[in-house]
Amino acid sequence: MDRRTVGAIIFAAVIAGVLAAWLFSPLRDWLTVEQLKQSRASLVQLIEARPLSCATGFFLLCVVATAACFPAAPVLGVTGGALFGFWPGLAIVLIASSIGSTIAFFDARYLLRGWVKRRFARRIEAIDRGIAAHGGLYLLTLRLNPIIPYWLVNLAMGLTVIRLRTYAALTVAGLLPSIFIYVNAGTQLATIERPGDILSPQLIATLVLLSLFPLVALARRPRAS
Repeated sequence: MDRRTVGAIIFAAVIAGVLAAWLFSPLRDWLTVEQLKQSRASLVQLIEARPLSCATGFFLLCVVATAACFPAAPVLGVTGGALFGFWPGLAIVLIASSIGSTIAFFDARYLLRGWVKRRFARRIEAIDRGIAAHGGLYLLTLRLNPIIPYWLVNLAMGLTVIRLRTYAALTVAGLLPSIFIYVNAGTQLATIERPGDILSPQLIATLVLLSLFPLVALARRPRAS
């Protein structure tokens, strides 16, 4: 087997491992707002005793979950805010999510191109046309939009011609608003019953409108004569 095939198998194994852990281990129960409320005090004590190792472990969890296209961003953001505080939690989740997104981007570009094209062909064609027409600003629009799954954007971008440097910078900028909201909500854990309580319809509408600003700015940019 060539390197691409081996890499694809490893990536698929990681995804399968994460899903198995979610379905057949206590992980599914741990990654809930209710469980976080119950265990927060003991977890904070553990973090105070071993801050570096706990922060590193949580950081790696965020990287793996994002790289494996696991839709746990709300719970991870809330957990980061509840356990580490606003600024440390924001830094951990934002940097880890950006790294995980970049890993998924590489996987789609170099390992899973054929599978991603077959599985998400229709959705990716529209994204590819947007990138061809509007470049990086289109990626920023997708990142800011809370309705479009971030994991799909990670995979789709790997099949476009966008440069890694542009992708990485705009990924950080695009993920910041939603992660900011999740982490801030985590610092007010007592008021949350489930992740859906964080994004109200009004807040979702606000983020959708915010996501349109890059394209509006592009449309208003004077064209070179």
